[in-house]
Amino acid sequence: MDAILSQPTTHFHAPQPDRVPAIQLKNDIKARAVITDESTSSIIHSALRTYPLSAAGELSRNEALMLMIRRQRTVETVDVNGRTFEVLSCQEEFCKVLNDAVKTLEDTGSPLEAASYYQKMSNKFDVGRDRSKYVLK
Repeated sequence: MDAILSQPTTHFHAPQPDRVPAIQLKNDIKARAVITDESTSSIIHSALRTYPLSAAGELSRNEALMLMIRRQRTVETVDVNGRTFEVLSCQEEFCKVLNDAVKTLEDTGSPLEAASYYQKMSNKFDVGRDRSKYVLK
């Protein structure tokens, strides 16, 4: 594992050697997510087989590991005009479109239209307060 040594600053943390296996596990999972097409559960399962039981307290939850893999697999693509864009999951795309539409309406001085649009979308989807999860009603 590479490390960068620098002079201490006013804000620093004591070394945490117990976290090293967890950090290595996350790095291995991230690298594997990028280079293989294996399923998320397969990557997690194979990585956990070599994880030391003595460090189990430092391990992230499975949901967090799955989200980390999905983030690593977000693909940037180039369109015909040379512009890059992200290929998002359905949930991410929906939230991005909803947030952009509401922000545009608010920026143009139409907060009532923004609230109305959000309410209409909420009637079709269970958007939630943070707009990070939705379920088709």
